[in-house]
Amino acid sequence: MLQLFAGDAYRALKMGLDASSLRHQVISNNIANVDTPRFRNRVVLFEDELKQALFPGDDLTGRTTRAEHIPIGPQPFGRVDAKVTLSPAVTWRVDGNTVDIDLEATRMIQNSGKYEAMSRLAAEYHRELRIAISGGTGG
Repeated sequence: MLQLFAGDAYRALKMGLDASSLRHQVISNNIANVDTPRFRNRVVLFEDELKQALFPGDDLTGRTTRAEHIPIGPQPFGRVDAKVTLSPAVTWRVDGNTVDIDLEATRMIQNSGKYEAMSRLAAEYHRELRIAISGGTGG
């Protein structure tokens, strides 16, 4: 039964929901600090790292020879994690704040849409799982 929840598609969906939830918190924090002098807005990095782990393509990858070495190339799928970092694209205001309220509002709407879509996929997965467990009756 645990194998049903350990497949790559299900794990990627769960990781996506977790990243989207974290992104919502980060965007909310950015918006809350729109008037805080010297506040630097943050972003969540996740999708590109997940894409590299799932579809490594022609990227050059290295090999570490010791556990304490820094990983080279894309992370293995199970080690991909959402990361909060300072936004690389900054427009400084006179007070040193880098929050663009219009951009943050747009990011919030986009993130909400992604979360909604992933939630529906998860609900559909669980519905199909219930049908399979009940022998095809759906109840």
